[in-house]
Amino acid sequence: MRRAYLSWLAIAVLLVAGFTASVTALNADVYSAPGFVKSYLDALGRRDARAALAYPGVLAADTESGTLLTRGAMSGLGDIRLVSDVELTGGEHAVTFDVTLANGTARTEFHVQPSDATLGLFANWSFSESPLGLLAVTTVGTNAFSVNGQRVERDVAAGDGTDTTAPFLVFAPGLYSLDHESTWLEAIDVETRVTEPGAVTDATLTARANATFRTAVQTDVDTALDACAEQDVLQPTSCPFGKRITDRVDGAPDWTIADYPVVTIELGEQVGEWTAIASNGRAHLDATVRSLYDGRETELDENVRFSARYAITIADSGSFTVTAIDD
Repeated sequence: MRRAYLSWLAIAVLLVAGFTASVTALNADVYSAPGFVKSYLDALGRRDARAALAYPGVLAADTESGTLLTRGAMSGLGDIRLVSDVELTGGEHAVTFDVTLANGTARTEFHVQPSDATLGLFANWSFSESPLGLLAVTTVGTNAFSVNGQRVERDVAAGDGTDTTAPFLVFAPGLYSLDHESTWLEAIDVETRVTEPGAVTDATLTARANATFRTAVQTDVDTALDACAEQDVLQPTSCPFGKRITDRVDGAPDWTIADYPVVTIELGEQVGEWTAIASNGRAHLDATVRSLYDGRETELDENVRFSARYAITIADSGSFTVTAIDD
């Protein structure tokens, strides 16, 4: 009987020792400060926005989730490697990880603090400083853009053709690709790395006329010039070319467009407004001119060089209008 009791006691001691060792090992790994941060980074790696936002300390109680705190705007992560774990005062830890982004390696430091243990055994942690970063996006020529494919459209545009609103909350570390593509506009992609929690990272995206827009505006300008050439007067109304003659013109002068000007499109003063610059055009004039001095008749055959500017307004519906600007 005594032997059996001792055997059970030995088994119990071994079980307690094994359990204690397991708890110790888990607290040193899974439930450690680095383990807590790594599990957060794992959520970023699999682009699980809901799981990442659920970690204690990620969002303040009065903070909304944010436009870009979504799976669609996340970049995902590659390799995740612990660099250091430094204990600070009050039990706080500064934990640094290297992660692989699409354009290289990024290093990020996180600050975490202990919280109430589960069952009094397993350590719990929370972020003492939110791991989220801030992305301040300035757009030029548009109030809409995409971040990693997720479209963002702002309601208010500044009067100088640019638009900057409050920074967006984003997951850090992350790589954020900004672009714009619409019926008439495009932008060169801008890649921005956000690696420092709490810090503001600036990015500027500039929209420009795409090939479809340039072709459509060129066609409108050419059509307007053709209409000008149909006016049988020396000074066609609201047109960029004309000819002053002191002598008398017999019959109607005949205009044709010898060379259509090449149109370039520049940003206007406000979002949705653009300016078309038409340069190096030539209009040809044929007219019969009679001298008021001696009545002699001559044939005028002349090219008249001209340039012009046009205001372009893109409506919310997507249509646009082209209006000549009187210089």
